[in-house]
Amino acid sequence: MFIQLCYLVNKKVTEWCSVYLRESVASAIINPAQRLSSACYVDLIVLRTRTKFRNRAFSVASPTVWNSFPESVRSTKTLPSFKRNLKTHLFNIAFN
Repeated sequence: MFIQLCYLVNKKVTEWCSVYLRESVASAIINPAQRLSSACYVDLIVLRTRTKFRNRAFSVASPTVWNSFPESVRSTKTLPSFKRNLKTHLFNIAFN
């Protein structure tokens, strides 16, 4: 389930998903001043909730998961490279 959520968020960020998914999560393009202008990445806005049940909604869970990834995973443009970087990141967490 976690991997499918990551793929959906990546498709949302790269605009390869339906309009419904694009509109369900608000995004902000972050371009740090110390980096090149071409090295921008997308940071998703996490909505505030009052219940734990609402935290599991796609509009809340997906930005939370996406923002927890390092910039190397978030800045990928294609799905195969995203899968490769995500797999590497998850293996590093599990085995280090």
